Amino acid sequence: MYRQLVCLCSLVFSSSVLAWVDSDLDGVPDKKDACPNTQINTAVLANGCQQSLGLVSVSPIYFNFGQSRVLRSQLPSIERAHQLIKDNKLVSISLLGHTDNIGSEQLNASLSVKRAQSVKDILVEQFAIDADVIEVSGMGSLAPISTNRTALARQKNRRVEFKFE
Repeated sequence: MYRQLVCLCSLVFSSSVLAWVDSDLDGVPDKKDACPNTQINTAVLANGCQQSLGLVSVSPIYFNFGQSRVLRSQLPSIERAHQLIKDNKLVSISLLGHTDNIGSEQLNASLSVKRAQSVKDILVEQFAIDADVIEVSGMGSLAPISTNRTALARQKNRRVEFKFE
């Protein structure tokens, strides 16, 4: 009788232990893990899969008229982008530079690329992001988010936007 009880207890105990095995150490038991091969110690949702970033909100980096130098007031947005890159192990970052509609399209195209490059330089030099994962491109004044009719509207168009993949 004692032997049967020990056998029964060990069977119950071993099956409950197996139910909570977590091979990829993501905090979700293998039995319920929809993504069983997640990289070790990666933050996941309740189903064991990484959250898709989808549309991640990082404020654009804004610039003064005709300038490509990043303003000190814009550094918190770059720091937020860096934190997202680091926390989510992002492997592809696109920086899209923009201008308002003042000046020639050729000048604006060049300025928009310089703005994106300035943000890239900060990410690489100050935050040690690999330069090879950052792509810069310039849209010039072709993709405004505001009307360009007022000084405030034009200020909103002088920006660099982040795109993460």
